[in-house]
Amino acid sequence: MKHNQYFKILVFLVWVFSTTAMYAQYDAISNLPLKQNPAYQWANESKRASIKEAKMQVDFYLKQKDAENYIYIVDGQVLPVNDFKEYKESILKQARAINFVKRIDSVMGYPSHRRRMLILITTQTVED
Repeated sequence: MKHNQYFKILVFLVWVFSTTAMYAQYDAISNLPLKQNPAYQWANESKRASIKEAKMQVDFYLKQKDAENYIYIVDGQVLPVNDFKEYKESILKQARAINFVKRIDSVMGYPSHRRRMLILITTQTVED
């Protein structure tokens, strides 16, 4: 065989394999299942459960006799306890995140025998 024939055979083989590879890639992409990843689903369920538990904790703290010592901050605005109690249902229905900062006096550097707590509630979706 001459050099020219080897070259033609090589070109033919490259063409066959590249066509097959391109078809296989296209076929694989078109057959991708569009399902939600279960890992994300569990993360969402976990987040829902933690927010539900945090709402129950807020209800518990509101029923305590020293509820006036707690500081409620909703979307960066401090709400007095009476106002918070009045709007509690609508606030907690919209809550996307609830954080508790216990022993706020030690965080702020005030020596106090009262146990105050900071309750941060976010109702807005935070954009990255």
